[in-house]
Amino acid sequence: MPRNKFFGHTVLLTDTFSLSVIKGLKKQSSGLKSVNLVDPEFKKMYDVFTNDQVEARYLIDPIMIERLKVLVDRHSSDGISVAYYQDKVLILLPSNKNFFEPANLYTNSFDQQSILRMKKELDGVFSLIDYLELYSAEEVHKEKVMPPS
Repeated sequence: MPRNKFFGHTVLLTDTFSLSVIKGLKKQSSGLKSVNLVDPEFKKMYDVFTNDQVEARYLIDPIMIERLKVLVDRHSSDGISVAYYQDKVLILLPSNKNFFEPANLYTNSFDQQSILRMKKELDGVFSLIDYLELYSAEEVHKEKVMPPS
């Protein structure tokens, strides 16, 4: 992220019944307060909790809201959960698929189909990072300028 460290703890949880108990427990035990964001459609999809209201609005700005909506539509999922804490961003994308696992125990580890499938799965993760722009422009520039070690 462009910011090296977050000052608060911000969590976006999908607005589904299955998470309502978890949300209640997290809200009570962590001191996180609800954030009221402007977008009514987004508010129907997500509950946002934070202990730093200003930072939450910075992190979940209208551009990020639109990107998350597109991702939910693109992946036909129940939603994406996101947590910002210290210097980390955790993104949970529900799926009924087991990612990054070999086809089965008896498949050769050099099997071209398995390698290509894993590459496609990794490409999907990297495209998610690129799409959400979870890095700073300076870091990208540093990576291009610095020779590999």
